[in-house]
Amino acid sequence: MVKRLKLQKLWNLVSENEQRFFESTAPTEQQFVNATWRIETLHLLLWSLNTVETDASLSEMCSVEDVQAVFDFFLSDSGNFIKSSELRLVDEIDSYNEQIYQAHWKVRDAQINGKAIPDKLMPSVIKERHYAINWLTGYCGQEWDDVTTDT
Repeated sequence: MVKRLKLQKLWNLVSENEQRFFESTAPTEQQFVNATWRIETLHLLLWSLNTVETDASLSEMCSVEDVQAVFDFFLSDSGNFIKSSELRLVDEIDSYNEQIYQAHWKVRDAQINGKAIPDKLMPSVIKERHYAINWLTGYCGQEWDDVTTDT
């Protein structure tokens, strides 16, 4: 992975935390768990570029196969992928941002008050998508490794 990213001249765009993970010869179990959940952030970012669709209900995990198909193409030909990428309309991103924010608040409210999580919402899916959309929209000017998911 590191070789591919360096060959594609993308390594300098990989965050410090991600570089440590990729370069680690023995990642911790928590690092693997965190990396696995990042598929949801990657899915949202690919959605924002009109390359995958998303489950707007926030009650299901994303399609790993959809992400894998785009990811394989991206790593093999990042230049064409970048040139052909087109960001969704700001209104569409803002609308999904609001939907994610409201869903995250419902989850946190339920957790804080010892209630059942409503609407079959998946807390981890929502948190990861909230993370990605906050970065995408420049929430508080935070860098990738420092993004918060305030509600």
